[in-house]
Amino acid sequence: MKPSTRNNNQINVALYSSLFFILTEIILLKISTQFFFFFSHLPVLFLCIILQPRQIINSFILSTITLALFKSLGIFGFINYKDLIFLAFVLLISSSFTLLNHLKKEKETMNGIVFSRFVLILSFVLSVFILFYYKNLDHSAMIKSLSEILKKFNPESLDYSGVTFSEMSSFIVNILPSANFLVIISVFMFNYKLASIICKLLKFRQNFNFNFIKIHLEKSYSFIFLIILTLKFFKFEEIEILTTNLLIFLSCGYIFEGYQNLQTFFEKFDISSFLKFLIIFLLFIFLGYVLLLIIFLIGLYKNIKRLLFKV
Repeated sequence: MKPSTRNNNQINVALYSSLFFILTEIILLKISTQFFFFFSHLPVLFLCIILQPRQIINSFILSTITLALFKSLGIFGFINYKDLIFLAFVLLISSSFTLLNHLKKEKETMNGIVFSRFVLILSFVLSVFILFYYKNLDHSAMIKSLSEILKKFNPESLDYSGVTFSEMSSFIVNILPSANFLVIISVFMFNYKLASIICKLLKFRQNFNFNFIKIHLEKSYSFIFLIILTLKFFKFEEIEILTTNLLIFLSCGYIFEGYQNLQTFFEKFDISSFLKFLIIFLLFIFLGYVLLLIIFLIGLYKNIKRLLFKV
């Protein structure tokens, strides 16, 4: 293929991809803000799966410039800066996830390394968000409103524990960033799976493949978690909110691996996949957060075991 023809093809790919990206995101935003939040990852991930890294970069740059021009010229007035900032965040995490998958070797064991580093990248973004924005906000009005809501729903629930409604509300407000990031990573992974299914149905060639089978967290992941846990133990007031949120968010990796180990345990028995899921689901209903804690401890134990015994 001649260089001029190749360049023309690259330009066409960038133009059509940008057009697809902009139109789908505008349609999602036009439907509802909630719909946009849950499915804005989908067109981005779809493009990330079928395009080459250079094509992805060109498409995203062109899309960003176009959306910025639309906003400055007053076209599509329903688009606000919060939507554009969230879309920039979606592009950032999608690009990071794609880059990690392109850099990995073709081994199933590499999926654990990709997942570990992806969570760590999100943890860095979470840290920046807390230190430079969330920590500096005045949460008194939010804590007061939440306290009143808790009193209305269950006025005597905290009397026996010695915890006031204000303290409980303050704790909930403090961990909101990690809770939001847990929702974001769950929505992201769901959209990736959905994008992969769409690619297969449309018979597009996938440039990378990530699956959730045999995921083992990277050792550096556990080192970072234990360092943050140590800092939390010493209760440094300046980073109290940061360490709490990071521990909650990083726990998702251990919960995921612990769940895999629980599934592996049930594989020893000759039962269907649906029945295994049903058993775990019923255990969660009856045990609730206790089961979640057990799954987390299983995942943490497996990783500490790998650190100590190099298995």
